[in-house]
Amino acid sequence: MHAGNISGGLSMRLFHLACVFFILVGAGSVRAQEAVAGDIPAAVFAELPAINYPVVSPDGRFIAFSHNRGDERFIFSVNMETGERQLVNALDNRVEGLYWVGNRYVLMRLGAPGGLAFVPGVVDFAQMMALDMETQNLRLLVQQTNDMGYNADLAQVIGLDEERGRVLIEAYSRTRTLDVYWVFLHNGGFQTAMEGQDNTRGWILNADNEPTIRIDQRGDEDQLVYVRTGREAFRPLSLDEDEPELRGVYGLDVTGRNLIAREARSGVVSAVVAVPLDGTSPRQTLFESSEYDVAGVITDSYTNAVLGIEWADTHVRTEWFDEEFRDLQSRLEASLAAEVVTIVSWSQDRRVAVIRAQYGDRPDAFFIYRTDANGESWLENLMSENPALAEASLPYRESISYTARDGTDIPAYLTLPDGDGPFPFVVLPHGGPAARDYGGYDMFAHFLASRGYGVIQPNFRGSAGYGLRWREAGHGEWGIGVMQHDVSDAVSVLVEEGLADPERICILGGSYGGYAALAGAAFTPDLYSCAISFNGVSNLSRMLRYTRDRYGDRSTPYLYWHRSILDDDDTREQTYLDQRSPEENAASIRVPVLLIHGRSDSVVDVEQSRRMRSAIEREGGTVRYVQQEGGDHWLTGYSVRREVLEEVERFLIEVLGDPDG
Repeated sequence: MHAGNISGGLSMRLFHLACVFFILVGAGSVRAQEAVAGDIPAAVFAELPAINYPVVSPDGRFIAFSHNRGDERFIFSVNMETGERQLVNALDNRVEGLYWVGNRYVLMRLGAPGGLAFVPGVVDFAQMMALDMETQNLRLLVQQTNDMGYNADLAQVIGLDEERGRVLIEAYSRTRTLDVYWVFLHNGGFQTAMEGQDNTRGWILNADNEPTIRIDQRGDEDQLVYVRTGREAFRPLSLDEDEPELRGVYGLDVTGRNLIAREARSGVVSAVVAVPLDGTSPRQTLFESSEYDVAGVITDSYTNAVLGIEWADTHVRTEWFDEEFRDLQSRLEASLAAEVVTIVSWSQDRRVAVIRAQYGDRPDAFFIYRTDANGESWLENLMSENPALAEASLPYRESISYTARDGTDIPAYLTLPDGDGPFPFVVLPHGGPAARDYGGYDMFAHFLASRGYGVIQPNFRGSAGYGLRWREAGHGEWGIGVMQHDVSDAVSVLVEEGLADPERICILGGSYGGYAALAGAAFTPDLYSCAISFNGVSNLSRMLRYTRDRYGDRSTPYLYWHRSILDDDDTREQTYLDQRSPEENAASIRVPVLLIHGRSDSVVDVEQSRRMRSAIEREGGTVRYVQQEGGDHWLTGYSVRREVLEEVERFLIEVLGDPDG
């Protein structure tokens, strides 16, 4: 990108750290930028983000982010004043979040799979480590002790105390109440800050890092909100009986006098309101959508105030409640030729920020926004998420919709290779199923399209993001119901429009998407030429029992699967589950199947794929099984991702032939 003036009052300058691209990725990877997309190795697409979780120090002098190089993980820091760069500490565990605590410590949330004697299968653990940027020392924080109850997640950070070098976390006590703890970064010690009740599910802090709001749970959805009135005294939040119930509590506003929450308002998908804590004035509507859910909340780490929310139509977008950031958002969108621009992190005075730009034909790019003492603002290049693909000519991934058999419009993403159709096609349903795909770069879609395959990604009924009614439309609709019909109907539309070659269509997915792939092969055997499942479910009855045995029949994971698979109907018998389980219907599968499963999958037991392989083999079918010893549920390792892409590419060529043939 060249220096020069850009609309909206911002200018673009060449960043003096531009050489960081070459330092991090190496000359071999950079040469891939100049290659035709189809010539770029799968290994390049499989690379984990070169920049992830970028955070600006409170004084604006440093930017830290996690950096991946193959299977190695580092913390990378940049001194904005001197240009000095540091790669710090190779990490064994996956980085799931970074925070500055003052200008000295970088707090890391780290995740890793493990096991427990009393829980079947693999368990995901999360812990915190503090990196002292002055000494480069790492310290593990809050190790499991008898002074605290059992917690798989000891990194639920809810507040940062920059001045004293400590953080606040939520964790379960020995009596199984969700309490608030201070954690001290200099020695890793902790002490109780506030005790919860038996049904407490969350806490909200004020600007002084004091637990001010306690959130208790009643039933599956009802939230009871309590406001602190004394040292350990709380009162129920005063709510008008005529007003809608609150379904999500996000935090306090900048005044500290209003609670920001999601309201269960009739006739709309999502409504975010400001609720006065003293009950003396009516609620104020801050955001409302008749089509889309709230996707996230933006909280200021310096004040704990809610500054905005995220919502998603085709892409994740930001609705700022803060006027200064709302203005900056508008100027950035006018200055960057991107599909979506996001303000990711900022200094305490807001004069330095990290900006993320998303595109439909290349990986995300990050920029630094700066303002000097005279009020002049400009942008500087920081880094691409995958520098080796930053200049590659990749196919464009676009948002579309198609009409299902019952007349319902189904949102989807379509990525077409160069040339004219009909193309060999890959149908790529997402996992979840209560999840969704978003716009922008997608590793699978862009890799497959670069190889000559068209790719369709439906947000079928049952997906999240489009409101409760859309999500509930998928409950009990696995395999032979509307969730699978919506995926099948995408194929029919593609063939009718001349985009897909009906003789060369494969269905590929992971987790629930892996189930949908196997269900497609079992229940619509004439529709597909092959099926690929990674970390997928194959037997619904076993999935329910496995989750119940791990977490209990009143646990959130079990209730989620029970509602999704059975629509909470306990009268449905084993026959109902067998009819919808690909393993029990392997005799109907007449196409080659590729099964890939991570040995360390903490969500779907690896036995699901092992048994599926055995069932297909018993019926004389064609199946290849790949077990990834280091693989988890989300493909978070580079070698794991690379193996998946290479196996998929090889399998597609074997079954569908040369994409250009």
